[in-house]
Parts: sequence; C-alpha cells; structure tokens
Amino acid sequence: MFRLQSYVMLITLILFSVKGVASQKESLLWCVDDIPVRHYYNEGKLKGTTVDFMQALAEKSGFALRYTQNTPFSRCLMQMQAGEADLMMALNKNDERSQYMHLFPVYKARSETLFTTTEGKQAFSQLGDIRDNTLATISGYLYNTSDLSLLQNHNQIISAYSVEGALAMLIRGKVDLVVAPHFSTLARIQSNPHFKNNIVTLPITLGQKTTRYVHLGISKQAKLPAEQVDTIRQALQTLKESGEAERLLFPAVVKSL
Repeated sequence: MFRLQSYVMLITLILFSVKGVASQKESLLWCVDDIPVRHYYNEGKLKGTTVDFMQALAEKSGFALRYTQNTPFSRCLMQMQAGEADLMMALNKNDERSQYMHLFPVYKARSETLFTTTEGKQAFSQLGDIRDNTLATISGYLYNTSDLSLLQNHNQIISAYSVEGALAMLIRGKVDLVVAPHFSTLARIQSNPHFKNNIVTLPITLGQKTTRYVHLGISKQAKLPAEQVDTIRQALQTLKESGEAERLLFPAVVKSL
C-alpha cells in the first residue's frame, strides 16, 4: 500500500512539473536602443509607450519580454546580426538589414528635421540656403528623407555616435546643423536646459519620395522557429487592424519647440 501511494505521489509530482515547464513562456530579448523617444528608464525600470506596445505584442504572441539597458543603436544592430538579441523596434528598412532580420511594418515613417542654434536660425529659410556648411548625422541611423544626398553633396558631413553627441557638437560650434529624427531629438532637447535654450528646429520640410514605414525587427540569427515568427507577425497585424498599436504608441502628440 505504501509503495502504491509513493508511486501515485511520484506520478503526480511529475505531472505538475511537466505542466509547470509547459506553462513557462519562452523569453525573447528586446534590444532597447538609445534613439526612440517613447521609452525611458525610471528607477531602473523601462517605461513608455513603446514599452506598452512591446508588452502587448508579447502577451498576444505568447512570449515573455526581456530587455537590455539603454544600448547604442549601432550596437543593437550588431547584436541582432549576431543573434545575441531577438527583437528591435522602430527600424527603417534596407537590403542589408533584411539579410539578418525579419522586418514587419508597424507605422508610417516621417522625414527627419533640421536643427540649428538660435543664433544661426536666421541664415536658413529654405533648403537651398544649406550649402557649404557642416552637418551632423547620426551613425547607424537609416534616414527617410530623399534630400539627404543633396545635403551631402553640398555640405561637409560629420557622423555623430548619438543624438546627444550631435547636439553637443552643435552647441560647441563644431557643426552648423544637425539632421536627426524629429521626435526623439526634440525629447533630448527638451530634457536638457542647455540644449533647450540654444537649439531650435528649422521650418524647412525635408522631402520623401515614397511612403516608408517604421518596422519591428526579429533577428534571423536568433533562429526562432518559423511558427513563432509567424505568430508574432499575426499578433502585430491584429494590433494594427484593431487600432491598438496606434493607441499604445501615440497616445499624445509630442509638442514641437
């Protein structure tokens, strides 16, 4: 009798263990880069609208979400290429990235913005005025504007490692203008009194030849099963079609300077 009871208890423990393992969600690592404005750290915890969106995507797709600390954008790309990270958010698409990432469109991209100092603003009223100047661009960032080649042909270009680095060069007089993502750069300016009091946007609209999108990236080198990739794609599509993606990502419009 004792041996029978022991056997029953053993089987029960095994069943509970199997159930526990089965109920554990696989965790995927989101490389949180230092460009988008819609995420931030508060007492070591990642918060923001992008975080709300990624958590909703994880829940709908059935995986647990882990994330890196604030990581330089170019390093995130290298981690995705090496399969050291599974996910990135807010990516522009090109052929090189498509080789090592699945890229699924999330929302329409907008063109970048030109930033200069309050003293230098008067010198620029139209795109044709921007000649023989020194411009800072962001290393690793894939630009949406179709006017970038025009700016590169008529100006000296310096590549900055980060948005903050480009803005610091502008303040120090190392460059005359910064060409950078609109919302994320505004956020950096507004959070830094020195930037806020000395840097402004130019009322010059940079062109876009075609409609482009901002994408969710899934590392191909992470070797996720095809079924899981498709599950994430379908979950993303559901969030978009229901309007939930837009509600989570853009609950309010960031005010311009």
